[in-house]
Amino acid sequence: MKTSSEYYIVFTNGEHKLARWFKRDYSHIKIYVKDDFQWMVIDPHVAKLSWDILPIRADTNNPWIGDAKHVMYVRTGTVTSFFGRPHMGTCVSLAKYICGLKLLAFTPWQLYKKLSKLSRNGKPLFNVFEIKQIQ
Repeated sequence: MKTSSEYYIVFTNGEHKLARWFKRDYSHIKIYVKDDFQWMVIDPHVAKLSWDILPIRADTNNPWIGDAKHVMYVRTGTVTSFFGRPHMGTCVSLAKYICGLKLLAFTPWQLYKKLSKLSRNGKPLFNVFEIKQIQ
């Protein structure tokens, strides 16, 4: 039985109208997840949640090459139900929801700063076992 989940949160440049007001390289988030066989990318937007199974084997490292400069690895416990918990339909709130993170962050830059601080301090966070910066 799987008791933890591994996520790679990738910070990229967004293509939406508000991206010009966000910090460069921190205007959108994609989430990469791998199972025993392959990688999947989850791309949350305000209007939709798109996802794709990548034609890349699971033993391949860094399938996001060329897609981002900043990547955070997050290993959490089994995500419990967050049903009824209010969240906005942004990439940050959906990424926090998918990964089971309970952090106060509204922009990708704020989320990156909080995850970076937690990875440096090594302080435990509810249901989070490990956070580290990949690149």
